[in-house]
Amino acid sequence: MSPAMMKAIRPTAPNAEDAAAAVKVETIPVPEPGAGEYQASEAIFKIGCEDKIVMVQMKLRPVNPADLFSLMGIYPGCAPADRWPITPGLDGMGVISKAGDSAKKLKIGQRVALAGFPLQDGNGTWAEFAVFKESDLAAIPDGISDEAAAGFWVNPVTAYGMLTELALPKGAHIIVNAAGSALARLFFDMAKHLGLKTIGLVRRDAQVQEVLAAGADACVSTEKSGNDIAAALRAHTPREEGAYAALECVGGESTAHLIDALRPGGTVVIYGAMASMTAHVPIVPVLFRGVSVRGFWLHTYVAGLSSAAERERVVSEVLSLMERGVLRADKHVGKSFRLEQTAEAVRESATPARGGKVFIDSR
Repeated sequence: MSPAMMKAIRPTAPNAEDAAAAVKVETIPVPEPGAGEYQASEAIFKIGCEDKIVMVQMKLRPVNPADLFSLMGIYPGCAPADRWPITPGLDGMGVISKAGDSAKKLKIGQRVALAGFPLQDGNGTWAEFAVFKESDLAAIPDGISDEAAAGFWVNPVTAYGMLTELALPKGAHIIVNAAGSALARLFFDMAKHLGLKTIGLVRRDAQVQEVLAAGADACVSTEKSGNDIAAALRAHTPREEGAYAALECVGGESTAHLIDALRPGGTVVIYGAMASMTAHVPIVPVLFRGVSVRGFWLHTYVAGLSSAAERERVVSEVLSLMERGVLRADKHVGKSFRLEQTAEAVRESATPARGGKVFIDSR
């Protein structure tokens, strides 16, 4: 039996300068699952009657860059500031503690990965309990660790979705910026599975060997390359003709270097903005070499899957890749913090070269 009250992270306003400063721990009523609606704090959210509502006792949640953007008021999928307080958290794992009458597929006590995005209702995973649609949960096989399960949606599904959408030929080279990140390591894994070659890009020489050990076929540091970053990247491609694609999450001048490192017709896929909310796009390679720049947002990708059956196929395939050790989602784990220490977890997550993914742990 679940308690009547729970602890939850409930920021009342975003903080554009300091994400950790927005964090507030509150005690609020435990939400209850129902048929067609659920109550979270003082708000009642209406859901179509066809949705199956379940309550999850949260166990583990990663702190992702998008979570920091949510706290800063930048993440576009988050509820607007005039609808705060919200419960943040785009990802996490827990166990089913209660199910509405219409829930069919999941059982009490079953481990699940939760998709809290896009946070339009402010019903995220940073609480002791959370209520979700059954379709937003993925049952986790026993062979997958809690850490891998907690980050299932935001990282493994992103790596799978981005690279399968690119549909590059085997042997094609791709550049992965911020190559020391947890997601970059999954790009290396997925690329290897698809027969692609990866070139990591990092800021410091000291990161190069670590990135190569994580699975990149080559790695370039901006510290060593100076102003010849694009040339250094192209040097790792056949005849120095450039890569087929670049995966970009930094922004600013970095985007221009990636564009210049691509072959004619290449693609830069932007999925983050770690250094700048603008990207420098030189006109010449776009106009005369057919280089394109586009974005990848996980919410759009998942929402764009053609049917419930297609979504289940993607979930099943990604889980299978994780279970078989193809996608190694728990190989770059950093520090863990209790829910009451979430502000510390957010600060740690914003620290460069921190040594792994940060988690909020309620186990």
